[in-house]
Amino acid sequence: MMSRRWWLALVLMLAVALTGAQAYGSENPVNDPLDCTKSYNQTRCEAHRAGPDRQVVADWLANKQIQGLDPAHWAAWPIFRLAETGVLQVNAGDKIDPDAPATLFQAARIVLDSTGQGTAQMAPREIALRAAELGLMPGPVPEADRPLSRLDAAHIAAWLTDFPGKVEHRTEMAGVFTDWAGVPEASRDRVYWVSIHNRLFVGYPDRSFRPQESLTLGQFATVIVRLWAIQSTGPAPTLQGA
Repeated sequence: MMSRRWWLALVLMLAVALTGAQAYGSENPVNDPLDCTKSYNQTRCEAHRAGPDRQVVADWLANKQIQGLDPAHWAAWPIFRLAETGVLQVNAGDKIDPDAPATLFQAARIVLDSTGQGTAQMAPREIALRAAELGLMPGPVPEADRPLSRLDAAHIAAWLTDFPGKVEHRTEMAGVFTDWAGVPEASRDRVYWVSIHNRLFVGYPDRSFRPQESLTLGQFATVIVRLWAIQSTGPAPTLQGA
């Protein structure tokens, strides 16, 4: 059975990413976490995604009258699977933009609700302030909502993967990420934890981490696949992109 933190990871990293302004992000094809985490399944999984999976997603989108998601999009299948299992709440007629970012206040609501704190009668910023106070997300909390950055998500993911508070860096991070100088000193242990120790954020092809860039729904789905793989099969599969 999944622990509370793993279930929270699944809920948080998809449910908060359904709305928001357009963000830039590289494509990041992922494997289906239930069937395709083993290397000997790769050929079968690639063939499966190219055929039946796409048709299943297309039928689901048509039946639910979902707008904005192309069944050929690289993130369509994991989005569908998580919606099908109830982790991602999708109603008939909804619009799902796989390239839209999550927002900080959305993330705070999901975190607080999932930990049993409750958010009834609370304004969005009050929820974010409470989540930051409990250490469930980074502070300080801004006056207005904004897209969830990769650095924000690294903080949250660190908590979801039992970040110990201090870690020994076994590699020179300036040689891993070309923009390591742009990662705040107070966040570097967390970024090391999620990028090197857990391989949840592997960077972009130009070897940048881009701490202030927002995460899209597709990129959230990739993080979930990695969390799922770590929880169920050990080391996460090698995935393309960021």
